[in-house]
Amino acid sequence: MNISSAAKKALIPVEREIMFQPVEHLYQLNNQGKVIIHLKGNTDSVNIKYMQDNLISTHNHPEKSYYNNFLSTSDIICAIKLRNREVRAITQDGYCHLAEIPEMDFFEKFNCQCTLIRYKDLFKKEGYSWSLIRKMKKEIEKAYGIKFRTILLPKN
Repeated sequence: MNISSAAKKALIPVEREIMFQPVEHLYQLNNQGKVIIHLKGNTDSVNIKYMQDNLISTHNHPEKSYYNNFLSTSDIICAIKLRNREVRAITQDGYCHLAEIPEMDFFEKFNCQCTLIRYKDLFKKEGYSWSLIRKMKKEIEKAYGIKFRTILLPKN
């Protein structure tokens, strides 16, 4: 796991707070669990202009979001650019979709982003099928070491 137990513990109340919000909210925390940034967006995005490097990011996917059951390619690309350790998206059903991102050199980051852009184009062309999402995750995991997981947010 890329994040500390303090950060993991701090994420739970933040994700509970935002999971039913009608617009996207993004929080960035440091490894000690301190909230560094809170941004409010619209129904399908948050302006990333004010995001910072090397933090842990979590955000909600409102019910009407196309990406309700996985991290979008844009979520992952942004996290790679900002050297986030982990990017998370909480959905209204209480599931948290996350990607643990290892350290990458310039060429790994570039190649990974190119792969994600290729899949983003495929999703536009073919739609968001589970088989295509699974194929993308497997390719990214194998080639770049990013670990995708889905967890149920604890009740308490």
